[in-house]
Amino acid sequence: QWAESGIFKFFEEFVYSWTKEVGHQFLTVSEACEFEQPMDEISMNQTTTWADTERDLSAWCGNDMQKEALAALYGMYDEVVGTGDGDLLDDWRRLSTSDHTYYMCTKYWNDGDVHAYFSPYASPYEAFMYFMNVLKDFDCQPALAYFVKIVPLPSLFTLLSPLTCLYSTFLLGS
Repeated sequence: QWAESGIFKFFEEFVYSWTKEVGHQFLTVSEACEFEQPMDEISMNQTTTWADTERDLSAWCGNDMQKEALAALYGMYDEVVGTGDGDLLDDWRRLSTSDHTYYMCTKYWNDGDVHAYFSPYASPYEAFMYFMNVLKDFDCQPALAYFVKIVPLPSLFTLLSPLTCLYSTFLLGS
């Protein structure tokens, strides 16, 4: 949210007003569970979300682009973990945040307006294209991490220089 909306001022005043009353406090979920006993159970037979009129997962995995992007991302998980490279795993985790597939949503009407408002991309198709390009580049990183571990660094640069040039020439057209 933007400060101009007044939301930060509202919460600042709300917290102050709430905590000045005797007996009022804020609790984490764990603290609330210790403080109060459950009154009843609620059964949710499917995932419920805040997004869109359906309130289901279709905002993130409701079309073929989203499904393909998620399959490609999770398809490389074992290889990424297998490298033992914590930085690489952190990068993979950042790619797994829900915003990426949310921007690929192709819903229309009011739902589509919300998706378009928050997306930095001109269209869901552009979001998909950029994400898949990043995944393609990212997919090369586990192999590179492996070579760095087994090949002395000067030899690695000698080995990679022609490959980088070849990659640039054929795939990037430069």
